[in-house]
Amino acid sequence: MSPLVRTFSILAVLLASVPLLGPAVAQDTTGQLDTPGLKKALQDMGYEVSELTPTKFTFKIQRGTFNLPLGAEVSGSKGYIWFTLLLKSELGQDALTAAKCSALLKANAQIQPSQFYLTSKNSLMIALPVENRNMTNAHLRKAFEKLAQDTVDQARVWQE
Repeated sequence: MSPLVRTFSILAVLLASVPLLGPAVAQDTTGQLDTPGLKKALQDMGYEVSELTPTKFTFKIQRGTFNLPLGAEVSGSKGYIWFTLLLKSELGQDALTAAKCSALLKANAQIQPSQFYLTSKNSLMIALPVENRNMTNAHLRKAFEKLAQDTVDQARVWQE
């Protein structure tokens, strides 16, 4: 084998071992997004991202008459990305009737894996956890678009 052919063969093997294209979003070696990667992915999709805390961001989606400020954060375990939306702040006990709670629980069955829940301060939220592996911008968009649509579709339940 000539030296030129041998050089090209070695070069071909080396080039074949290098990935040609990286992932659509910044990931670590396990395919998970970290907090800066999640922020960058949202910005790359054209959203104006505001920092709520060093680990949680907000960005807005418009759906009809709804202007939805979604929250986004990587879980402490890094295993999930959570998209959340505050629906009503600090509800009084009179607002949390058995009928209201029952309606929200029944709605959860229709929108799962999205879910309604109450915070420790009785704020009504809706959230969607997304498994944080092999993330792409398309996967992220599909998740938060689902949460936005679930919010609009279930407005009659949470607005009452």
